[in-house]
Amino acid sequence: MGFDEGIAGRTFLSLARDVRDIGITEMFVPDVLASEAAAVKKQLGISLGVFAPMSERSKLEQLGVDYIVAGDVGGFGSNE
Repeated sequence: MGFDEGIAGRTFLSLARDVRDIGITEMFVPDVLASEAAAVKKQLGISLGVFAPMSERSKLEQLGVDYIVAGDVGGFGSNE
């Protein structure tokens, strides 16, 4: 995994604002960032998708998430 000093220590809002400023208006995040990303969505007016199991659907809908990406989307785990 790499390390970028330009990103280290920045808040999600700060990074999301920069991404939106270059024209990206849809963001997808892992479920551990869903609450923070939902707050940013409200501030910046972006569309938000979350990688999460469908069992989290109710919670994510309450947060205002636009998309849920469920199923095996790849990862860092073993293939066993």
